[in-house]
Amino acid sequence: MTLSRRDVLTGLGATSLLTLGCGKVSSKITPSSKRMILTFDDFGLSFKHRLNPLDRDEAILSVLDKHNIQAAGFVNGRHVDNSQGDVILRRWGKAGHIIANHTWSHENSSQKPVDWVMNDIRRNHEFLKTYKGFQPFFRFPFLAEGGVLEKITDYRIALKAAGYKRAPVTIDTFDWNVSSRLQKYLMKTPKADISAYRNYYVESTQALAAHYQREAVVLGRPSLPHQVLMHHNILNALCLDDVIKSWKADGWTIIPAETALKHPFYQLEPVTPTRGRSAVSVMLIDKNISNPPFPQRYLGFGNKTMDALGL
Repeated sequence: MTLSRRDVLTGLGATSLLTLGCGKVSSKITPSSKRMILTFDDFGLSFKHRLNPLDRDEAILSVLDKHNIQAAGFVNGRHVDNSQGDVILRRWGKAGHIIANHTWSHENSSQKPVDWVMNDIRRNHEFLKTYKGFQPFFRFPFLAEGGVLEKITDYRIALKAAGYKRAPVTIDTFDWNVSSRLQKYLMKTPKADISAYRNYYVESTQALAAHYQREAVVLGRPSLPHQVLMHHNILNALCLDDVIKSWKADGWTIIPAETALKHPFYQLEPVTPTRGRSAVSVMLIDKNISNPPFPQRYLGFGNKTMDALGL
């Protein structure tokens, strides 16, 4: 794919893409090369079964503290513009975690005008900047980035002008889908055994991390510090410790969030629209490199597999 059209639109050179390593790619993955950070999106506080929002937050923070992990929270202001949200954001700042911008309203940037979305981002900025731990990192809801090249370019220019660094995801856990099913289960039986959900989640997160690491190796970046997408939800309040233990047993190192958020890879500007995909997957498409096969078990966000398991 040629870069000339993008160069004309943005006035920027293609050097950001060409800086990707083009040397010999090793297929060997060593434990030391598998690095990730944990990021939590949305901070929706409406679900109150099994654990109320404050207890759920305390459970997540307790696990992060147990494993000495600095995470990042990508927050929508409208979800936390209340007394409980204030307590939670203050807790995250006090614990040394990063608080970052995920827009105020959580609308899809592909479906809204650029000016509308940028105003939504500014509104969230004014809200979040008063909290300890806030840093100007930004992630698009739904991992959208405008949908078409013209809008993508406008967003990139506007975010740079606002002093923001983008925070694309490389490892998607699909935890929102597992948690949605778990929530329906707990609404009927709040004290029910959740081991089947936990087992599936642990298995899927380990397999998905392995897949996206294979993509990074094919791209020539075996030591890329991955950004893992998770959510501030009941699933992670109940299962995060087991997931982290599983990753560590598989040779992953969880590093401070700031390390990956500032990594230059995440400021590269692919021509291919993200549209909900991993930034590594998108970069492979941009470079016309075949992606490793995605695990069939988790296609469609794992719905068929979870249906078969009765989840």
